[in-house]
Amino acid sequence: MANPRFDLGADAQSVAGETSGEGVGEDELGDTSSESSAEDTTAQPETDSTASDDECPPGELACDGSCVPAGTQDHCEGCEPCDGLCVDGTCHPEQAHLVFVTSVEVSGNFQGIQGGDEFCAIAAGLGDGLPEGPWLAWLGDGRVSTADAFGPGSVFVRVDGVVIAEGLEDLLDGELDAPINLTEAGHPLPGSLCDQKVWTGLTPEGDVVQYDCQGWTTGGAQGTVGSAHATDAQWAEATSCGLHDCHASAALYCIHAG
Repeated sequence: MANPRFDLGADAQSVAGETSGEGVGEDELGDTSSESSAEDTTAQPETDSTASDDECPPGELACDGSCVPAGTQDHCEGCEPCDGLCVDGTCHPEQAHLVFVTSVEVSGNFQGIQGGDEFCAIAAGLGDGLPEGPWLAWLGDGRVSTADAFGPGSVFVRVDGVVIAEGLEDLLDGELDAPINLTEAGHPLPGSLCDQKVWTGLTPEGDVVQYDCQGWTTGGAQGTVGSAHATDAQWAEATSCGLHDCHASAALYCIHAG
């Protein structure tokens, strides 16, 4: 291939004219051809097809040379999978349970604790990537307490990854690490202490109480409520707000039991 900077035929004729008939030796032409060949041959840079974090789009990271979604169960805190519960890029222990308060309220007649569980499952289905059931409503009906469904090593985590309690004992000691004021979609509930009432039928210690809308089966009685904005004992039993008429509506606390 001709080198645009060195036309071998034209330069050979020019040299011949300038030397008044002196020939150009084969060795010179051979050397020139070698130069041309060397100049034509350029090394191609090697390319690296593996991705780096800087090349991945927002929300992804580079693992094994490929961009993958970050903060997932498979790639929670970096490229390693989470053996427990991954929430917002934090890997929580295996016994971690997601917690939210329902954005939709319901009257006190929701057909017992099982009806509350079903209401929580429906609400969770409206959330942003929440796991499938079972979901349990935090309730007591005079005989049964949802607190009995969880072991001592359970960790309770809000849907944004904030830890509510570092164990069942911590949950039932009358003080939460943070309020359960985020809905299934992760939205904070507005209002003040008594604006966001939540049916519970339980004391802060997880014990059943007298007022529970007759086992959550009637609208003609009264029920115990907590406040989604409280971190003290009133999160479960909002004595400042009084009892709640069962024909009125309130939210439910929902906990993933999977």
